[in-house]
Amino acid sequence: MTRPATVTGRVARASALTAALAAALTAALSGALTWRWTIAREDARLRAAALTLVAELGPAPTDALAAHLTDEENGEVAPEGIRLSLWRGDRPLGGDPSLTGPRAAGCESVAYATGRARRCVVLASGLRVVAVRSLADTDAATRAGALASLLAVAVT
Repeated sequence: MTRPATVTGRVARASALTAALAAALTAALSGALTWRWTIAREDARLRAAALTLVAELGPAPTDALAAHLTDEENGEVAPEGIRLSLWRGDRPLGGDPSLTGPRAAGCESVAYATGRARRCVVLASGLRVVAVRSLADTDAATRAGALASLLAVAVT
């Protein structure tokens, strides 16, 4: 025979459920905010790399100079995992020609054969600079953060 639930027991269960839901909601919101902040920083880093190349190219670079400076800049940003390509219209001038991008400036997440990446396009002086960096590290950190949040919710 079961005893009827007491008011104290019902309040305790409701409080525990409320705390667990609040912890889960906090974990989800903090994960989403962290992801947005991380992507904003990634976009800033990619734009900076593209704008550095634009500044080095000057107002009217020859195709040969553009190719040389793009390859040189790629060597400088490679340790950060960034790859650049430079385009005049539909023609690649330098860098990795497989890194194409839209004709409009902006940043977006894209899928390549090697995995997900963040891509930013900068337009200047009739040129299009495409800067790309893999999201593998970002995705791994996000998964680890989500797992830690779920563990914290479970403990709570």
